[in-house]
Amino acid sequence: MRPLVNIPDDREWMLYVLTIVGWFRPTGPYPVLIVNGEQGSGKTGTVRKARRLGDPAKVELAKPPRSEDDLIIAAKSQWLVGYDNVSSIDEDLADALCRLASGTGLQTRKLFTNDEQTLIEACRGVALNGSPMLPRAAISLTGRSH
Repeated sequence: MRPLVNIPDDREWMLYVLTIVGWFRPTGPYPVLIVNGEQGSGKTGTVRKARRLGDPAKVELAKPPRSEDDLIIAAKSQWLVGYDNVSSIDEDLADALCRLASGTGLQTRKLFTNDEQTLIEACRGVALNGSPMLPRAAISLTGRSH
């Protein structure tokens, strides 16, 4: 698979592979894959390929959710959540992604009731790509894609 992605650094290649393997664990916590790089470096393709191995969902990558509730609801219908072209992550989204990777839940009122709750639990792997402004714990791509 290495020739199909633009990860020239051996250490970062190992992190990429280990992240994908970690997504196959039956229970969490799960790793978070963050791929950084400049325009044209192959970020989206690198994340898509990883995500396809872990969860061949119809919607491979989406825009980041507006709220933690939206994140948890999206996570409930897929094994991995994937976000494309994330230019920045605020503290709330960073915390929500970490909670999702280690296990989180949503408690909300059932529709048309005042005293019943719906509980949604989720623990999922996360894959996202973006500009070099994302956290340094990410895999960084340089140059043009293959």
